[in-house]
Amino acid sequence: MRSMKVLTALAAAVTVGATHLVHALTGTAVAAPNASGGEAVPVVAGMTTLALNPDLGMTGLVSMKVGGGKLLVHGHAISGGTVLLKGGIELKAGAKSAKLSNLAIDITTGNVQAKLNGNALALGNVDTSTLRLRKDPGAKQMYVNIGFSDENNIELTQSAATALSQALGIGLEEGDVLLTGGVAAGVDLDKQMASVLNVDLEDAIDAGIDIDVELGQDIDASTSLDLALL
Repeated sequence: MRSMKVLTALAAAVTVGATHLVHALTGTAVAAPNASGGEAVPVVAGMTTLALNPDLGMTGLVSMKVGGGKLLVHGHAISGGTVLLKGGIELKAGAKSAKLSNLAIDITTGNVQAKLNGNALALGNVDTSTLRLRKDPGAKQMYVNIGFSDENNIELTQSAATALSQALGIGLEEGDVLLTGGVAAGVDLDKQMASVLNVDLEDAIDAGIDIDVELGQDIDASTSLDLALL
């Protein structure tokens, strides 16, 4: 009598063989799992309310807008993603100046990357564990808000504090709040996103949305939509 291990191996081989046969006959490609744990939804719009912290001994002009990125979704959850910011921040302290550009927020980790005078820099960190989802009634885009509370700011890494201190001749420390405000990444509200929200697409479009969700946790916006429906 064959052992259970042998039978299991044979069953797996039959399943794989059948799968390859179906793909050979239909020409359908096998969808490889996303290594980052989710399907990518493109960021197609956005808004920022970022401002430079005035207590750090420098002045600056913040001129940035959302320039792309992706939202990662898995089942009924937002699992991560990246928001790219165009433009930059002109910093001044006395006679010295520096420029931050190419900011990128990793929603998965909260890490913020940038370039300082053209050189790559691990700029800071922002808490992305809680995200706020918002849309107006009738709108076909939804915004994922990062950094929407007064306590949720972009704080400097040690390497960024050192690099900015040297560039501007001031004393910055790890954990100093560089930027206040938030970023809103807009995605199309389609069948895929309605499924993530666990609601019907038509109801999601008709309704307004204003809910907080936890990164990686299942979302059920049905109750909120019922309250917001016109």
